[in-house]
Amino acid sequence: MVNMKDYYKVLGISDKATKDEIKKAFRALAKKYHPDINKGDKSAEEKFKEVSEAYEILGNEDSKRKYDNARIFGSSFDFGGFSSDGPFNKFYKTYTKMNRSNNEDTDIFSDFVSSFTGRSEEHTSELQSRLHL
Repeated sequence: MVNMKDYYKVLGISDKATKDEIKKAFRALAKKYHPDINKGDKSAEEKFKEVSEAYEILGNEDSKRKYDNARIFGSSFDFGGFSSDGPFNKFYKTYTKMNRSNNEDTDIFSDFVSSFTGRSEEHTSELQSRLHL
């Protein structure tokens, strides 16, 4: 599983917190750790940055959705496409492990196309070359 910051913990809130609760928690912590209030305190400055980063993610609905999905599916926060590092990493690892245990030499694209078309691997290879994969 990808090791990522728990922004809910940083803000001291539940992952079920509403938008208003997220904002309230951020404001309280930002005020507490603000550099103007804690002049010269490096740990307060770092905490302020961490709280601001958490709010930047959780305070934006799109970023929060992506972050929550990454937490649920155990993938990287950045959408990495269909690979072992992307949001489909559990499927990818299960699929490759399953095929390796059956001593099959196959790839996801070939199986995907043939499952819908009922066509052979030769046709799949032809399709791949046409699509320049």
